[in-house]
Amino acid sequence: FITRSPLLEDLLARARMAASGETPVYVSGEPGTGRETLARAIHRASARSGGPLVELACPGLEAPDGEERLREGAHASIGGTLLLCDLDELPVRLHGTLVAAFTSSTNAVLPRLVATGEMAPEQWLAETRPSPEFAELVSGVHFAMPALARRREDIPLLVAEVLEDLARESGQPIKNCAPDALETLAAVQWPGNV
Repeated sequence: FITRSPLLEDLLARARMAASGETPVYVSGEPGTGRETLARAIHRASARSGGPLVELACPGLEAPDGEERLREGAHASIGGTLLLCDLDELPVRLHGTLVAAFTSSTNAVLPRLVATGEMAPEQWLAETRPSPEFAELVSGVHFAMPALARRREDIPLLVAEVLEDLARESGQPIKNCAPDALETLAAVQWPGNV
């Protein structure tokens, strides 16, 4: 992460501490705030970083083969991390499958569960009213990613990164952003984040 935001720096420090543990992690926030980026960073900073990182998009598990894909993903992530993107959209019919994958395994090293979603866990757990076993499985450390509008001091850094990436991709020299353009960008509400 590139940041000058004290809010995000504090969150990243707490995430580094959480990476060293085995507790499930849930990262919430608006789309574009870096939920999956943080989730992947937690895996990379963990003792499980040498193991697999298996990512599953929960909305895609609505399909008829969703239960099989969830079981296969959990099995493939043994010794590593199962990253469930948009866990707050996991079909309720698959809650039991997820619990079974983490509790009935004969393997000594179960995967670590790291998940992301738009809603805070308290909100979607209250809305879905899952089984106590599912609620316990997904309860752990929660990180709420701040929207870009709450960390405007990062806008110049992000603009510079985008300009560097564009220059590298095009083989052109790096260009700077005009100060008045940066002021305009800092004033935007950023409803979609980055």
